[in-house]
Formats: sequence, C-alpha cells, structure tokens
Amino acid sequence: MRGILWAEMTREDLKAALGQDPVVIVPVGAIEQHGPHLPVDTDANGVYELAVRAATAQSGVIVAPPIWWGYSHNHRAWPGLITLSSETLIQVVQDICLSIHQQGFRRIIVLGMAATGHPSG
Repeated sequence: MRGILWAEMTREDLKAALGQDPVVIVPVGAIEQHGPHLPVDTDANGVYELAVRAATAQSGVIVAPPIWWGYSHNHRAWPGLITLSSETLIQVVQDICLSIHQQGFRRIIVLGMAATGHPSG
C-alpha cells in the first residue's frame, strides 16, 4: 500500500488499499487554549501526529484528514476557542465515518484527544 495519508493518496491508491482491508484512523482534535505557553492547536496536532506515528509503525493503516474541531465549551473564558456543539461534532464524525464505510473501508478508528483537568488562566 502506497502512502498512509488519505489526503495524499489518489483514488487508485485508495482503491488498491481496499484489497488489504486497512484500518482507517480518523483523528479528532480541538482548537482551544492550553495556558499561556502552548498553541491552540495542541490537541489537534497531537492526535494527528499520534495517528501518523501509528500508521508509520504498522502496515495497513491509513490516516484520514483530521477533524480540527471538537467540543470544548469549558474553554469559553479564554481566547482561541473554536468549538462545535456536541450534537454537531457527533454528526460530523458519523457523516465522515459513514462516507469512509460507504467506500468499502470496514475498520475505522476515531482517535480523539481527551481533556484532563481544568484550563489554566
């Protein structure tokens, strides 16, 4: 299978990959504050990097383009937040996974970055 990044693969690459029954990882991150020392894309980039490393280490894994928007309403008090409602996020993830599944891919992992603790001010 040539390539691991869905966005860089051609339709022929993806068609060929179907025959190998790959796992497709759908990374889901958030754009939110992480205190004064980290960029707001820390979660989104972290989960994407984790997915890419997993695909690099294990054959038969494709990384879908990341979903850069999460549900982070608890970060509303700080600048930098771009968030979806929980209902919208669930629908976006469902639609993307359904689209992947309808093309014949059967093994899909939704990989998200979980928040821990409270935001620092």
